[in-house]
Amino acid sequence: MPADLTIIVPIYNEEKTVIQLLKKLFFVLENSNITYQVIAVDDGSKDNTKQSLLSYKSEIKNKDVFDIILHKKNKGKGAAIHSAIKKATGTYTIIQDADLEYDPKDIIEMYTHAKKTELSVLYGSRNKGGNTRGAPLFYWGGRLVTLIANILFKQKMTDEATCYKLIKTNLLKKMPLREKGFAFCPEVTGHISNMNITIKEIPISYNPRSKDEGKKINWRDGVKAIYTMFRIKFSDLSVSHFALLAGFFTCMCYLTTWHMNFGGYEGETAVSALKLLAGEYDIKRAGISATILYIPFIILFRLIGLDNIVWLTLVPIIFSTLTTIGMFYIVWYLTHKKYIALAVSILIGIGSSLWPYANIGMEYQATFYITMLLLTLIRWKEKKGSLFTVGIIFALLATAKSYGPIFGLPIILFIATVHYERLQKNIRIYIKDFSKAIIPAVIAFLSLLIFQYFHYHSFTGVYSLAHEFQIWTWWEGFYGIFFSIGKSIFFFSPLLLLTLFVWKKFFYTHKETATFILVSFLLLLFLTAPFSYWTDETWAVRKLIPILSLLHLPLIFIFHNITWKKISTLLIFITIILSIYIQILGASYSYGKQLNILREGNVDSLHHMRFTPQLSHIPLYHNLLFSYLHIKNEPISYEEETWFRWTRKQEDLVLNHVNIDITSYHTPDIVWLIDTDSSKKYIFYSLLIIDFLLLSIIINRYMVLKKEDV
Repeated sequence: MPADLTIIVPIYNEEKTVIQLLKKLFFVLENSNITYQVIAVDDGSKDNTKQSLLSYKSEIKNKDVFDIILHKKNKGKGAAIHSAIKKATGTYTIIQDADLEYDPKDIIEMYTHAKKTELSVLYGSRNKGGNTRGAPLFYWGGRLVTLIANILFKQKMTDEATCYKLIKTNLLKKMPLREKGFAFCPEVTGHISNMNITIKEIPISYNPRSKDEGKKINWRDGVKAIYTMFRIKFSDLSVSHFALLAGFFTCMCYLTTWHMNFGGYEGETAVSALKLLAGEYDIKRAGISATILYIPFIILFRLIGLDNIVWLTLVPIIFSTLTTIGMFYIVWYLTHKKYIALAVSILIGIGSSLWPYANIGMEYQATFYITMLLLTLIRWKEKKGSLFTVGIIFALLATAKSYGPIFGLPIILFIATVHYERLQKNIRIYIKDFSKAIIPAVIAFLSLLIFQYFHYHSFTGVYSLAHEFQIWTWWEGFYGIFFSIGKSIFFFSPLLLLTLFVWKKFFYTHKETATFILVSFLLLLFLTAPFSYWTDETWAVRKLIPILSLLHLPLIFIFHNITWKKISTLLIFITIILSIYIQILGASYSYGKQLNILREGNVDSLHHMRFTPQLSHIPLYHNLLFSYLHIKNEPISYEEETWFRWTRKQEDLVLNHVNIDITSYHTPDIVWLIDTDSSKKYIFYSLLIIDFLLLSIIINRYMVLKKEDV
């Protein structure tokens, strides 16, 4: 039967107060001119609350206005309210706790005020008037929640955490409520604010009780309340907002391990950019389009007074972040599922070598350009982009790295595969599309060669690649890249092991994309593996870094099929954690750290770096990190014996006996940790907290979006 007001009373273990509260509530209601409905929900109480409720209902005269809902198990305050809302018939609904902290007389005043002023929502504030404050933790916790709610939702409340929230029932039933605990209250506030409703308040009386008297809320509920408000605030983000969220999270991770130092020849590239801006052409190992990525940031940093070149070490971090955003859109176009795009792009950002190389620099330009190249090709396939854009990006790639031009073949195969699947047999269309995608790069590359010849009297400029192509035993590079402890792509990115189980499905579902990735990988592999320079002191196989992030794309099928119940899920989870930890190791220590340590023990040969387990990057940096954390603090010991056995009884010869004191090495090369300035460490811990908060939001959005997208 319709009523003016529905009062919901969620109850859990309140046998001492519930009958007293109900008598007081019914007395107030019966002496008003309001038609009402009272719904009491026993949320699986373990005391005599249930018996008290049933007994009370049998005694009252007007049983039709009093409903009782019984939960077999305790589900939480929010769950109790959810059950009652379904039966609410009043024009307005309000919640009444059963602990006697709130006076039911205020309900009548709130209803009268809301009806008179035609309000959809009215809160009763405990902080307006001369009420007694509760315990400091509860009072100031409520104040903090209110402050955050006001900032997030642009309200002017004094008491967000109040129980007395009078809301029109039709609005309440429209809300997509899901919180089962005390976070129900901030969830309601968030949804009200998202409806562009200004929350008004009037004073109410308040008689706080202590924890000893049965108060159930605690500090964890406050944290959950704040988290819930952030969730509601950002629940309606668009695809582009989620891409930015993925990029922001990875950027915070990269900044957490910022070295503020150039790795390899990246400092040379930054200097070339400074000279280029000054009108001097001095491009060496990195090409012109790799160098110009610094130009906008040089100008920006100068405008804000940051003239020191070390600030340019942010540039690799920025473009690695943009690569993650590009990866998000690639996955989005492949799946049209936000939760998969969010999960996979984040995982590639922090679980592949993209993270260490954001700090090392080197190859990040090619990684960025190749990612953008595939994204623009996919957009063209979806008829949302032009092949001319593909051509421009390919031109940038071709003039960024010496191996850039080889990507013309994957581009041609991508376009050909799309046309083949569309049954397009007109050869003119093939030629026209190939021309759009390839000719800009041909023009740019030839122009660069000619310019360098007239400027340096050499087509390759001042840098010669001859030393990189020293022929080695042809099979050793292939073995090392796939299987050696020192350089195997599977050791340095265990996530690639997961992709092996779904590559077949990925290929048949996204043939053109899979073809682009595989052909690109094979081209880079054959340019690297047969030569002695297939590895160096860098993290993993540097020459393969530009394509390794794209090799992770088949993970979309791992996340699409995951059930979170099977044993395989545990193995997937372990692999993910291991891969992220390995990238943290690579990001924590600088370019050349391994080489410096091995050189001290005279074991710095390529053979040792490639094939000796104890001397590989991963175990070495793991040892350093554990020493820094004081979990293990002992020198590095290494012994090498002869490879043959004596035919007589004699001990094998020990060729190397190395004992390296790592005390001077174990501190991570992270700018926030490398000196005694404690304020820098506070920055590190602040970034770490931001990382964890963002990760919790991302995991929550993943779980929500998974349900929405299915």
